[in-house]
Amino acid sequence: MNPLGFAIANIKTTEFAILEENFDQEIDNEFSTGFRVAANTEEKFIAVKFDVQFKSQKKTVIKLAVECAFEIDENDFSNFQNKENNELNIPGALCRHLAVITVGTSRGILHEKLNETNFDDIILPSINVTEHIKDDVVKLGSK
Repeated sequence: MNPLGFAIANIKTTEFAILEENFDQEIDNEFSTGFRVAANTEEKFIAVKFDVQFKSQKKTVIKLAVECAFEIDENDFSNFQNKENNELNIPGALCRHLAVITVGTSRGILHEKLNETNFDDIILPSINVTEHIKDDVVKLGSK
């Protein structure tokens, strides 16, 4: 494990689509994004799932969903576990940091997927992840 206490363990593009039939002249200025944080207590992983949709006249033209799994230092992961309540209490700052890495990874994936298409000028802009992950502690219950 590196000195940061985590390492990228896996990157998965879980969805990608170009829906050219929905394209009408130009891509809208607004785009939609979503984040989800999950964990695997056996593997000591935290995953950040990020999705983005670019639209034209409010119809989806480009969809991308990416999941980055991060292996967490065993001692740090143990500190997140609340065995009494059977939940994980992950610091929000760590989740936001992992989300920033996931967005940057997604930006590169999107660039490569759109390369040499009619949409190769689209770049995923900076995203303020604090608008999506606001809590000081992200609580994940066991299922």
